[in-house]
Amino acid sequence: MRANVTAHYVEVSNPRTQRVLGNLVQVANGAEAMSIGLLDRESLNPGEGLWLVPCRSVHTLGMKFPIDIVFLDSQNHVYGLDRHSVPGRAGIAHEARGWNASVLEFPEGTIDATQTRMGDYLSIRPV
Repeated sequence: MRANVTAHYVEVSNPRTQRVLGNLVQVANGAEAMSIGLLDRESLNPGEGLWLVPCRSVHTLGMKFPIDIVFLDSQNHVYGLDRHSVPGRAGIAHEARGWNASVLEFPEGTIDATQTRMGDYLSIRPV
């Protein structure tokens, strides 16, 4: 599931740990949705998140709360993790892996709670 995503929300899970990172992850695959991102939110509840597709870097300028950021290659393998990313950071990026890399944003603490690590494959399915 990539650039032609038709679902508005997806569930993201880690088969290795058998844990769900988010069961109500909004898909942002258009210019408007991606430019707004989480800027209009006061917080994220457990289970919520944002999937920016395609995307190679993000920032937290203008955000109101810290988040966890997961960078995926075009095959949904984790190649970058940014725990507890605080508001006000510019250019949070990892070397892009493939033309269709993407970024997941979750509530702070999600990466540690789900024991997600570099190289993990994440399953993404419509809900």
